[in-house]
Amino acid sequence: MNDPYVTYPDLGKIFADIPAESVISRSLFKDEKTDVTLFGFAKGQALTEHKSPYYAVVQVLKGELWLKLGDDELIVTEGSWTLMSPDLPHALKANTDVLMLLTMLRN
Repeated sequence: MNDPYVTYPDLGKIFADIPAESVISRSLFKDEKTDVTLFGFAKGQALTEHKSPYYAVVQVLKGELWLKLGDDELIVTEGSWTLMSPDLPHALKANTDVLMLLTMLRN
């Protein structure tokens, strides 16, 4: 990182409106160890089951998600924080419009 810090005063304003039937994303920060992406999911949009080779943190900033982690199914809402181990099968579906922060942590 060349700058001494990165700040976003209001992540909610980046995707103030999420278009119907869409998933949108914006990279907020990326270097050799960390990748931070802001996602907006319209109600009903989903990501099918997949895996990541890295630790991943899901923070729900707005809305409600159905989240499948391995064999477990959870409902996570605004303010939730979830850490996933590498290679954990996971999937999600937006029960409402959702604003989500995804942080990937490489070893």
